[in-house]
Formats: sequence, structure tokens, C-alpha cells
Amino acid sequence: MNFLSAGLLLLCMLLLGGCSDETDLFTGLSEQDSNEVVARLADQHIDARKRL
Repeated sequence: MNFLSAGLLLLCMLLLGGCSDETDLFTGLSEQDSNEVVARLADQHIDARKRL
């Protein structure tokens, strides 16, 4: 592996290491709206949960 490839691999690893598996999609929704969002995400096999 040459120097450029090793540097690119290291850069990608550093960038991905900073990623979080949690993202706030919506804030300030009613209980009913937030339940609907979670249900629709679950229909698409996307793990979601509500936070207060």
C-alpha cells in the first residue's frame, strides 16, 4: 500500500470515527406525531426511539 492510499484510509477512519449513531430528526413534536414518526421509521426497518 503506498503512502497516498494509507493516508486516505487513515483520513476515512478518522472521519467515520467521529460519526454518531444517534441523530435528532425532529424536535417539538406532539406525542401523537412522534409516535407516528417512530412507527413509519420502524416500517422501513430503521431503529428509532423517542427522547425527552
